[in-house]
Amino acid sequence: MRLLQDRKQALENKFAHEAELEFKTDARRNKLLGLWAAKKLAISGDAAEEFAAEYVKTTLSPTPRRCVVDKATQDLMGHVSAAEIHNKLTELTPHARKGVLETTR
Repeated sequence: MRLLQDRKQALENKFAHEAELEFKTDARRNKLLGLWAAKKLAISGDAAEEFAAEYVKTTLSPTPRRCVVDKATQDLMGHVSAAEIHNKLTELTPHARKGVLETTR
């Protein structure tokens, strides 16, 4: 019986760890997208960091990917296409994941 409890606990721990990594990856990806959008809008320095922080907040929404895309689409209207935003988000995801994994070691 103890073996089953240990196995259950290990699976729960693995699930919690993976959920945490996914959340951190989304937050980092959203920040990178915010910094990219800031650059497109010629925002730099502390203002760019503050601008990107608003993108990080979208991570807390029930649908973080859709929410961050909607925000970027609104902010970048007339500057880039929705397809370009989706492509950039897809491009940034593995970079964000790598960054999160490097900081958790």
